[in-house]
Amino acid sequence: MPSYDVEVLVRDIKFPHESSSLYYDHLLYNSGAKRIAEPLFFAPNITKPAPLAMDGIQFISRVYHIDRFNVHNRQEAHSALERARKLINERIAVLKRRKTTKDSITYLSDLPSKWARGIRRMPHVWPSDKKNVAILFLGEPMRLPMAVKKKGGQIPPGFNLTLESLLIGGSRSFMC
Repeated sequence: MPSYDVEVLVRDIKFPHESSSLYYDHLLYNSGAKRIAEPLFFAPNITKPAPLAMDGIQFISRVYHIDRFNVHNRQEAHSALERARKLINERIAVLKRRKTTKDSITYLSDLPSKWARGIRRMPHVWPSDKKNVAILFLGEPMRLPMAVKKKGGQIPPGFNLTLESLLIGGSRSFMC
């Protein structure tokens, strides 16, 4: 079983911005850092100037894989995608031995093609960024019952929350 450092990694994402498009359309997140915590879930905190109804944390996504590579190096990007695809195929192989898993298999099978489209877009999104960064390969965004709003300034690198605080937190806000 893979290990993890935090439950839910939270990062600010501007909307509209290419980062939000990569998250919502291609299920990827570029951490911009060489090293990153190993979370179970990722939660984008949509920042202003997003429409009022869109700001805060409204979605979480499962983290299936984290890899480090230069987004401008096609070979490195392809190798990272293959590693992510291999992990998905291993999960699918386990699910095929169980009953009533057809929907899960279909869902998992669709993820790598979305990731591949996003990886092809990354060099255009960050044209001058030539360093290795950690890329999160994510599952589909899952809507929270209610938005969770940030109190305070910019979210610092590595900021995290527990899953319980997002799902059943009483104040519907968090401090950073």
